[in-house]
Amino acid sequence: MPCTSGRVAATAVSSRCLLLFLSLLVCFSDVALSAEVPASLTVRPNGLLVSRSVPLRGDVQSEDGRFWASFRVAAAGDEVRDLVDFALWEDERLLWRMAKAPGSDLYISNAGLVAFVAPTRHWAGEVTIHFYSREGRHLMSLPCQDACLFGFSPRGNLFGVGSARGLQVVDPASGQVTALESALQFDFSEDESVVALALPARVLVTRGASTLFEVATGLLAPRVVRVSVGDSLVAVADRQVLLAFSWADGRRLVADTLRGTATYRDLRLVEGKIVAGVQVRSEGYMQGMLRVLDRSGRLLAQELGERLLPPPPRGQAQGMRKQSDNGVPWPFAPFDSMRTVWNYYEQHMAYDTSSYLHQGLDLITPIGEPVYAVEPGIVKCVLTLGGNSYWRLAIAPTAGAESAVGWLYAHLVKESIACAVGDTVQLHDYLGQIIRWTANWGHIHFVQIQDTGLVWRYDDGEWGIAGNPLLLLRPNTDVIRPRILPVFPESKFAICRNESNEYLRPDSVFGEVDLVVRAVDWIGDSLYELPPYELLYWIINLERAELAVRRRLAQRLNHAYPFYAATHYQDYATLIYKRDTLLPPPDWMPNTRAFFHVLTNSDGDEQLDLAEHQLSFVSTSVPDGMYRIHVMARDIAGNATRDSMDIRVRNAPLAVQEGNGSDRPTLRLLGVFPNPFNRSMRVWYSVPEPGEVVLGVFDVRGREVRRLVQGAQPAGQGSLVFDADGLASGVYFLQLRHGAWYARTKCVLVR
Repeated sequence: MPCTSGRVAATAVSSRCLLLFLSLLVCFSDVALSAEVPASLTVRPNGLLVSRSVPLRGDVQSEDGRFWASFRVAAAGDEVRDLVDFALWEDERLLWRMAKAPGSDLYISNAGLVAFVAPTRHWAGEVTIHFYSREGRHLMSLPCQDACLFGFSPRGNLFGVGSARGLQVVDPASGQVTALESALQFDFSEDESVVALALPARVLVTRGASTLFEVATGLLAPRVVRVSVGDSLVAVADRQVLLAFSWADGRRLVADTLRGTATYRDLRLVEGKIVAGVQVRSEGYMQGMLRVLDRSGRLLAQELGERLLPPPPRGQAQGMRKQSDNGVPWPFAPFDSMRTVWNYYEQHMAYDTSSYLHQGLDLITPIGEPVYAVEPGIVKCVLTLGGNSYWRLAIAPTAGAESAVGWLYAHLVKESIACAVGDTVQLHDYLGQIIRWTANWGHIHFVQIQDTGLVWRYDDGEWGIAGNPLLLLRPNTDVIRPRILPVFPESKFAICRNESNEYLRPDSVFGEVDLVVRAVDWIGDSLYELPPYELLYWIINLERAELAVRRRLAQRLNHAYPFYAATHYQDYATLIYKRDTLLPPPDWMPNTRAFFHVLTNSDGDEQLDLAEHQLSFVSTSVPDGMYRIHVMARDIAGNATRDSMDIRVRNAPLAVQEGNGSDRPTLRLLGVFPNPFNRSMRVWYSVPEPGEVVLGVFDVRGREVRRLVQGAQPAGQGSLVFDADGLASGVYFLQLRHGAWYARTKCVLVR
């Protein structure tokens, strides 16, 4: 297996590889090797240029290696990590420490500035960048929407962040932000005075907001752009074409085209020369090539760099090229082996007070695990959403600009990525390696996406989610059945008034209600509770032995999102799942999770419509009496389980209480404070009309541990102090009853 740096020595070279190698030597046989190659640069097997003299330090470092940071990963979600025990160093000197960093990843500049990237609202397409000085002083914070271009300037005093809305050039010391045109790639000059922007078919050179130079290039998918003030030079390259211009007089100086399997990956401008990082790929290996051109385009030197033999698949033939008949193989070798599923497609997850639907599969892997293509195609994007932990690539089946569905592979080590936009990839080709996500393991975010264009952009409003990847991955050897667990200790399912937080007792169901079920699944060897793929329900009138509600699909977690509907994920989340203070979304890392599925927010088809929030079980449409709710949970492999709960519909006695007025008072637990509490808390409640009222405190096993109120109460509001003396720390439920009315809330006692 390759190490993270990609330095793997070749032990054998196939005859086909040797022929390609010899053809390259013939192609460049008139070039003197190494004579003009800068001694400070070398090239990786994927064509990225690196400095020979920069030491590797810590977890993140500046480009020149002078500044570096160390930290420890504590809790981690799908896109968010807690970085603790953060320390910034200059060479061997400690500059400052921070107990918890304000972000999940970071950039360090050559001037010692630190830019923390906080993706806590990534589900809404938003990250916030927090800038700190080399002394540890907070300079500014910048919220960014749909950003996918990031980087410090060479001197390290400016920072660029780009999206389809434009490129923002940030001066953290002054707080000044300059807005420029949107670009696919950008670069700062060595003195930070100008910025080069590579757009489809053209290049701009700007000073501040003023355009100094603009030229048509014809390069629709530029991979890299570089600019120099000292040489008045701007260079841009796509897959096989390198162009360079003098932006002082507008002349085109260089037009260089590669042949065969050689492609441009990187550029540097060094002392008036253009140093290009080139990648040469074959079926057996990939190898870097460093080429040097002068201002006239004359090739001065070329040098072959590191060669990488991608690791052979474990446990099956190295030459395997057959795709699964009815799906795709797993993206790791051996390709016929399931991997641990950490987070599921459309899984309900929470950040602070927000929640959203997880758009893909998160698969746990060893750190540095090689990733392979599950289908052949053309690379459509290689980008990061902020920091080295968020690099990803997407591969579609066709090269055109039309709409297509392709596979997204996210959380790859940047230096290991083996391809760039426009490259052709075959089935089982090596793509890169998985980053370190926690101290002990990595993970890949894997999903099918849909987009249009020669280059797919995360930030243009077209990035769609196509469906559940587990439906296509083969094989699926899952044999574990889903389970249906009690929602409350005394009630297997929960029944609440439609789109409200008012819960009813199973023996007193009336009006329009939502039915809520807690169901979980385990996929393969995963120890994490996941939502089941499919839920169905039906209701039987026990007294008449007939169907009251025919069997209906409640959910099938394979909904497509035709565009990156980040602003709607929270709305869709509460369409599929119940979310309130009593039934909150689960946290990320625990194995035990709580998914509360709303069965009744569905018209029975596989489409999501936010209007379905208003759907419910209309108990007034059936006679009063005893009913049985049946629920079936199934997974993709066909494992299933069933459960049921009896309810009593009681509408007739409540007809007067229901009324038609929207201002009718209802039974409510108005609030508890403080919560969590240490010893005592005040409880406020409201009674709609005079009558017998019972207010009790229950533990998580459903046992009543304290009776606070019992007896006749007048209509209106009341309050009392709950003294928890003698009770242990933990979660408790306050439950208020008044005739057929029922309300409850949760509180936490912390000693």
